[in-house]
Amino acid sequence: ISYAVTIKYLKYMLCFGPTFYSNFYDAFRIIKKKKTLILTIFWCMQLLILTGSGSIAITLTWTLSLLLNHPKVLKAAQQELNTHIGKERWVLESDIKNLTYLHAIIKETLRLYPPAPLTGIREVMEDCCVAGYHVPKGTRLLINLWNLQRDPQVWPNPNEFQPERFLTTHQDIDFMSQNFELIPFSYGR
Repeated sequence: ISYAVTIKYLKYMLCFGPTFYSNFYDAFRIIKKKKTLILTIFWCMQLLILTGSGSIAITLTWTLSLLLNHPKVLKAAQQELNTHIGKERWVLESDIKNLTYLHAIIKETLRLYPPAPLTGIREVMEDCCVAGYHVPKGTRLLINLWNLQRDPQVWPNPNEFQPERFLTTHQDIDFMSQNFELIPFSYGR
């Protein structure tokens, strides 16, 4: 989507109706005045679309790569799909809650290969002590998620692809909760 297409669409939407000429003139006048606002909105929309689709593409690529390199895991995932879904129909959104092994595969993929290995810049809100180091208020931090999610004190064999860990020892860990062991999308502000 280009800037010109966005402007044309906006003009069309503002001009459609019985008062075409007055709306067209008003729309054009507003666009000239608000060009900066429109550009800002346009680039924010582009950023949201591109970052969302990019992280999904990266995660799917890593998932497929890991499945192809681990045929036993691939076979188990196929078996789960055949058991719960069958071979005659497509997977529906309502089926996803029943596919626990597939959930484990996605969690393990996101643990090993988070979409962004570093968080965005965070600022410490108050003085604190982390791992014996004093961190003063206002310090800016980047958190290394890639390293955090491969901590051998939390994850046995942290560099190995083992989705089963999310069915046994780490079954309560979810990246949508308060578990700091698995935060592939960062955490909070």
